[in-house]
Amino acid sequence: MYFITTKRMLEVCFFQHTPTFIIEPEKTTVHDNLHTEVMENVIYIQMLGGFSMTYHGQPVLLGKSLSSKMMLLIYSRGEGIRRIRLLEQLYGDSDTEQAANSLRAMIFRLRKSLIAAGLPDGEYISTKGGVYMWTADHVDVELDVEVFQKQVMAALEEKDPVKAV
Repeated sequence: MYFITTKRMLEVCFFQHTPTFIIEPEKTTVHDNLHTEVMENVIYIQMLGGFSMTYHGQPVLLGKSLSSKMMLLIYSRGEGIRRIRLLEQLYGDSDTEQAANSLRAMIFRLRKSLIAAGLPDGEYISTKGGVYMWTADHVDVELDVEVFQKQVMAALEEKDPVKAV
């Protein structure tokens, strides 16, 4: 039996799938199965089957190119992602100086776009020691990938075969 880690699954999805961004949460099966109500001050992020963010039940619209780049930052929010890895992942073998300038500009646009999209004021992306991190400590974040992973782990640990399914 072969198990794929959630992180590897995201890497495959990130590089082989262009995310579709504008998704109505009420019509999204994965979203409906994960929550029964929209909680205050929580950003819901869907990464499986496309990428979308909602806040207070409203889509957070960042645009296709910015939203696809958010996936790595958000999923790596606990440990962050090194600047070198972001440059490699996003810009490949591009000129190093040009890629670094593009990365700075992209992070700047992301920070501005998150506030413009209706999220509360605060820091969402920080940089420390060459590591970029999603640092939205002032709001809760719920990732469908993590909810799915917890549900799979709970099912694997379940002793009753009927409940495991």
